[in-house]
Amino acid sequence: MSLSEFSVSLVIANYNNCEYLIKCFSCITNQTHSNFEVIVVDDCSTDESIETIKAYAKIDKRFRFYENKVNLGVSLSLNIAISYAKFDYILRHDPDDFLVDNAIELLLTRMLEGDVDIVSGQALAFGSQSGLTSWPLINSELKKALLIESPIHQPCALIKKSVIDELKYSNVPSEDYDLWIRAAKKGFKFANVPELITYYRRHSTNLTMVKKDEIFYEHIPKLRKLALQTLEPSLSENDADIFSRALDHNGLTRSELVYLPDVFDRIFPEYQSYSHSLKKIIAYYWYRVLIAHSKFGLFSFRLISRTRYIKDLESINLFVLFFMCVFRVSFESKPYKILNLIKHRIRLGRK
Repeated sequence: MSLSEFSVSLVIANYNNCEYLIKCFSCITNQTHSNFEVIVVDDCSTDESIETIKAYAKIDKRFRFYENKVNLGVSLSLNIAISYAKFDYILRHDPDDFLVDNAIELLLTRMLEGDVDIVSGQALAFGSQSGLTSWPLINSELKKALLIESPIHQPCALIKKSVIDELKYSNVPSEDYDLWIRAAKKGFKFANVPELITYYRRHSTNLTMVKKDEIFYEHIPKLRKLALQTLEPSLSENDADIFSRALDHNGLTRSELVYLPDVFDRIFPEYQSYSHSLKKIIAYYWYRVLIAHSKFGLFSFRLISRTRYIKDLESINLFVLFFMCVFRVSFESKPYKILNLIKHRIRLGRK
């Protein structure tokens, strides 16, 4: 069969994204791979989303629209959309983002090469924050990255319908990270394509921004520990606990922080052989841990030189870490946010 004969179901859960829908939908209709359907579930929007979606569905019959009677949240709305999907491949997409013109073609091509159940690609963030991802590409490295964060960009993830039908989205914060961990536990395989697939909008009403505290400092540490228990079962309970707690609200004691590099070495024993993309993820996690423990002053900064990760950090990050440790700037404080903003502007200026 030729690529054009394979059909894809795009699923979108929408809540109050009216101002972004036309751009999102037009980028879908401009795809080089045109054999698709689009299932949009509106989760009781209070803006003009419903009128916009209905109008678009009249123009393009590949779009189908459903309304929730009560607000269910993104995970349950996605599960509803998936239940209406007709085709063997599901592409999750978000209504405030937009795809590059050959996104479906790139993802489907990689999926059909075999040995993979879930395929995503690189994303370019824009809006309140900006930056291009450089996620690892192969299953073994993506499973290592899962021990830290979600390395599969969910708003452009192509999934076999048989896989998502079995797992479904859980109604939890960071539903993507949770899904990938459960998929890895079942033995399903991941891949990323190196190309840019989607433009990812960052704004104040992103769920990850609205619930940042809950997601990043409460829920993700728990998922990080679950990933370790799932993918690194030989790791001791103490090691898994220290590694996953390193970026929660309470953080680590000084003695635990000193011990942490040994835990890193046990989790990532083949660090030198990893791709540059995976090394950056590991090194940046270590950097964020030290930033979060700047209360220990230069003691925390000196720890960076004890590890092999220092050479994979940008010099600007080392400067920020030094500044925060010298002045004992609190993590997520106003001075830290100003410093981080300056860092991002310097980085953009270099480009």
